[in-house]
This record gives sequence, C-alpha cells and structure tokens, in this order.
Amino acid sequence: MKKRFLLIIIIITATLIVGCKGKSTNTVVDEKYHNSSHGPKIEFRETTHNFDTINITNGGKYIFHYSNIGDQPLVISNVLTNCGCLTTRWSPTPLQPGESDSISIQITTRHLGNLMKAVVIRSNAINEPVVTLRISGYVIQQ
Repeated sequence: MKKRFLLIIIIITATLIVGCKGKSTNTVVDEKYHNSSHGPKIEFRETTHNFDTINITNGGKYIFHYSNIGDQPLVISNVLTNCGCLTTRWSPTPLQPGESDSISIQITTRHLGNLMKAVVIRSNAINEPVVTLRISGYVIQQ
C-alpha cells in the first residue's frame, strides 16, 4: 500500500514539473512577441489639462501634442469624445518615426459649474493603442 501511494506521489510530481516547464517556455515566447520593440509608439507631452475657469460665452480650446517615438508609421484611427460639447481636430495622415503632431480640442458648453471631460484616442501604437486625454475646469458666466 505504501509503495502504491509513493508511486502516485511521484507521478503527480513529475506531471507538475513537466507541465510547469512547458508553460514557462510558452510564457517567455509570448512575452517576447507582445513586448516587441519594433512598431509605432505614441508619446503625449501631457494627457490632462485643467482650464481653471472657462467663460461660458467663449468656451475653451486646448492642443495636446504627441510624437511617434517608434520605428514605424503611427496612425490615429479614431478620436472619440464623451460629450457633444467637445469638437476635435486631428490628422489621419500617418505620422512617420520621429515626427510630432497635435490634437486640438474645443469646448462649447451651456452648463455652468464643474467640467470634466474625456477624449479617447485609438491608434496602431504598440505601447499604448488607447490613450485617454482628460480636460477639466470650472465654467463661469461673465
């Protein structure tokens, strides 16, 4: 009975060792594939902006600057806003490695008080395919 129990323990241990060894190898291969250093990479100077106060009559405008720090062309495929009070201007033209560009955000609101909005940028960047830009401030009437 003891020999049988010992044999079962040896089989289980051997199975675990072989199973872990195979998984470890696959994980290393997957990490190398997903963490590739080749491709477009996006880098924003900043991803947040606080307007402090915004005049309800004039609204507000801010320009976010970004660069392609990768080694292949960067393409912004979509710029999404979470409010109809935001309009954006950006170029869908591929940005070559080392080049910079900008995304302009215009706010036109009819609501007084705190303002917190987000703009989601989708691109082919391997480091950050989705970037969220955040703007905030306090809307006043003068």
